[in-house]
Amino acid sequence: MKVAVNAYTTEYSGIGVMQRELYPRLEELGLDLLLLPNRDPTGSKWSRFSSVVRAASQRIPPTADRFLSVLTPIPRAIELPTTTIVYDLRWQRTRSGPGRLYRRLDLNHAVRHSKNLVAISERTAVDTRALYPLANISVAHLGPGQVQPGQLKERSDRNILLIGKASHKRNDVAASLIRQLPRQWFNSVIGVNVDERITRSLNSAVGEQNCEWHNNVSTAELDALYRRSQFTLQLSVEEGFGLPFVEALAAGCIVVAIDQPLTRELLGDAAVLLTDGSPAELKDQLLRAVLPDVTVRQRVAEQYSWQKFAEAIYEKLTSN
Repeated sequence: MKVAVNAYTTEYSGIGVMQRELYPRLEELGLDLLLLPNRDPTGSKWSRFSSVVRAASQRIPPTADRFLSVLTPIPRAIELPTTTIVYDLRWQRTRSGPGRLYRRLDLNHAVRHSKNLVAISERTAVDTRALYPLANISVAHLGPGQVQPGQLKERSDRNILLIGKASHKRNDVAASLIRQLPRQWFNSVIGVNVDERITRSLNSAVGEQNCEWHNNVSTAELDALYRRSQFTLQLSVEEGFGLPFVEALAAGCIVVAIDQPLTRELLGDAAVLLTDGSPAELKDQLLRAVLPDVTVRQRVAEQYSWQKFAEAIYEKLTSN
């Protein structure tokens, strides 16, 4: 069976990670993938606009039997049985008016023209059903991000890992929480792609000798940093994919996150889930928290598999 798929996008984006794990596995399962032309934009507004226009007007190869849509927008002219992956609907809360309109129109088109919709979380499925009660949508969880899963072990080094400079990561809140922790509670802070304002603040608060900052690390380097850290503070309340939560869990970190539907679904009792509040309130909860046992974290981490995800997508693509 020949399946048309979107071209690979940015390697370290959530969709890029998923494509690089999913596509080879679909080929191993016997599908012949036909990549559409690349349409990655540059940073300019005109480039982004023209990329959307090109994507919407793309023609599916005439030899294709199915189409797997993993990028927005979905092409306007679709006559093949289509499976569309839906990641999140946070754009309803985070996008401007034009952005929300674009996303809503694209989702309308995907719902109308897709044989199957696959949500990457139950949270996304619930949000989609709220808009489209009759939508044919199922759930298939992603795999463990960029890390290689394995046997988890308890760690003696109480290092804290922070990742990302995007504002929705809320590492400014995490930094405020760290500044209020008793100094004996942790050894050092490790950061990857963290905003310079936050690195300066933590250098001043806990000492440059107790901080370690990295930028643009490779997959292998990121895996090593995860495995040197006992904790990762991931306090976002607008995490679309949820991949960072699962990735850190699979690498053996104790994930400290905000209690919300997505984190309860993905992490359950394998993480420290805090009720959102001020940094001082978060700090008090963290100090009182019972840390999840490694056997619990291992059990939950093993639920996430790129092979299982690929098999779920394969089943949708090949269903009659």
